Amino acid sequence: IRHVHAHFANTTADCAALLARTLGVPWSFTAHAYDIYSTAPRLRNDTLAWKVRHAHRAIAVSEFGARLLRAFLPPGEGTRVVTVHVGIPLELFREAPWPDDGGPLRLLAVARWCEKKGLDTLLDACALLRARGIAFELRVFGDGPLRGALTAQWERLGLASNVVLGRPLAQEDVAREMRACHVFVLPCRRDRTGDMDGIPTVFMEAMATGRPVVSCAVSGIGELVRPEETGLLAAPDDAPGIAEAIRRLAVDRDFARRLGARGRAVVTEEHDQRRCARAVLEELGFAG
Repeated sequence: IRHVHAHFANTTADCAALLARTLGVPWSFTAHAYDIYSTAPRLRNDTLAWKVRHAHRAIAVSEFGARLLRAFLPPGEGTRVVTVHVGIPLELFREAPWPDDGGPLRLLAVARWCEKKGLDTLLDACALLRARGIAFELRVFGDGPLRGALTAQWERLGLASNVVLGRPLAQEDVAREMRACHVFVLPCRRDRTGDMDGIPTVFMEAMATGRPVVSCAVSGIGELVRPEETGLLAAPDDAPGIAEAIRRLAVDRDFARRLGARGRAVVTEEHDQRRCARAVLEELGFAG
């Protein structure tokens, strides 16, 4: 063993550091999201500063995360922190024709049903869209601690004719749902513990399929969901802003197609899993 690398900067990286010290080899880690953002007692990463200072290399999945990690280093040492994007299997999430049957705008959300995903904001936005007479359908897949609360909100808003609340999907089924939708929407936020997404992998999967993304301007999301280029962004917790972004795509589907095509090009260039894996190896000194 010549090197130990850990994904996630929390206890996984703690174990990598201990093992590498025992073996007398370098070690490194990749930081993702909750492992560097959350302040919840169960998830708080109290050894993060030590790990950033002592690791051979610290990798972040977004430039936003990289800036947070560099703040732990003295001036001049920030080059030990680098950004390498998460990659996805482009052979599974392949470009698909735009569903053009003249029906309502098909929206899709796939996520863990927890606070930071902003699904309550999405349901509120759907109520606003319905009130404005926008023809749409939303399918939400996943599960999590907020299923009861979100189901109650869905019932209270009377969204049964527009919104389907589904269960978790296998990756192949996610790819199928991506091909069937027009727009992927997930209004991410920072939750009460400080946790938030890095850049959700489902955004890459949607864009790889040629679908635009509607989300919120938090963490590194704007590095991928580039306003007016690959998708549209609203402020966190802004249901009217999310509704307006969806309305724009509903009434101007040529615009939505252009966003989707540009998103496909960006993901192909920056989020191919083979290319991203090679980039990690190169950063760790294993090029070739």
